Amino acid sequence: MERYEEILNYWFEDLDEDSIISQDHPVVRKWFDMSLETDQYIQDQFMSDYKEAIAGTYDHWIHDPRGRLALIIIYDQFSRNLFRDSAKAFEADYKALELALSSLKDGFDGRVNFIERIFYYMPLMHAENIEIQTISVETFEKFLNEAERYEDQNVAYFQVTLAYAKQHYDVIKQFKRFPHRNKALDRRSTSDETAFIHANQSFQ
Repeated sequence: MERYEEILNYWFEDLDEDSIISQDHPVVRKWFDMSLETDQYIQDQFMSDYKEAIAGTYDHWIHDPRGRLALIIIYDQFSRNLFRDSAKAFEADYKALELALSSLKDGFDGRVNFIERIFYYMPLMHAENIEIQTISVETFEKFLNEAERYEDQNVAYFQVTLAYAKQHYDVIKQFKRFPHRNKALDRRSTSDETAFIHANQSFQ
């Protein structure tokens, strides 16, 4: 088994194109709930993969849609588990974003199932750039429309992902950056940002 398949097997577990997910699904909670246990597991099992990816050892994965997806997950998701609350958590975001944008052009995002496609688009949502945030919202809207056309069983969850994309867009439109990253990135928060952070503790 290719190493990237082992990474995807951990991330998605037994989810497939017939699975039904919600915010309360245990795999979804693994993705988005902050958990010291999950962080530690990823540190133990995948730190070496992060280092190999950063070093370019896995660059050939980009030629396979699932390999590219695994790289995006390493750069955009594992990085946050590996280096939580530090600037290093965001250092590979540009790599994930490059892969996401390339995939919109060459159609690799459409070669995995609907659930997996979410993570092709997450780097767009994480960008501190209003132009990319615009692309993010447009992409999640198109994704939802496609899921609706195919009558996918997870339309309700994909509506939630679009709502999150719009929320991220609104934050960047207002602040031009994500205030919750300020401490990790050693940025001084404005009074408005401080108020936003206190009022939105769950926003990451």
